[in-house]
Amino acid sequence: MKDWIKKHWLICVIVAPGGLFVLAWFFFPKVREIFGRAVSFVIPVNATRGIRNNNPGNLRPEIGNNWVGQIGTDESGSTGEFCKFDTPENGLRAMGIIALNYQVNDGITNLTDFGNRWAPPSDNAGASDYGEQLASTLGVNPQGAFDLLIGDPFQLWEIMKAISINENGKALTVATYTDEIFKTGAAMAFAAKELQNPMTQTA
Repeated sequence: MKDWIKKHWLICVIVAPGGLFVLAWFFFPKVREIFGRAVSFVIPVNATRGIRNNNPGNLRPEIGNNWVGQIGTDESGSTGEFCKFDTPENGLRAMGIIALNYQVNDGITNLTDFGNRWAPPSDNAGASDYGEQLASTLGVNPQGAFDLLIGDPFQLWEIMKAISINENGKALTVATYTDEIFKTGAAMAFAAKELQNPMTQTA
């Protein structure tokens, strides 16, 4: 065995670290989280505006609305102005607060109504199918009732991930954000000082 290692030392040097990383990935969630954070700071060349802005929900700025971590706006392109955040977690936090507001303040409890509110047909071509697209990603009925406060039939972080997939594409979302990052953003949304109309949210 020692002779084989001596003869093939270069292969060992290349393969062994990879094997250790794979083991760590599967058995230590913290490794996945740290890796996800590192990936989130390496923005792919072909990233969408939402990914570049740490705003995977493509949230638009509102007068008097100062989100935690919002560092400006992006007015590039022809579709208007969008928020820019300092970290993906803060962008996801804002997304989660709005999603919770839809249920708590507006009584929205199905994905059809949620989709029409998140992306009104007047604001986005094809938005009438937004709720159906979210439902397809989540594997649920778009007309079925949900409760984000108790996570039935899906968790807040899961609908946040579905929104990002809808806005930025599945491949780019999965390549950029781990589930741990979505869970962190959702936890930050639940921990906000107060859940209120996003037009006046400053917490």
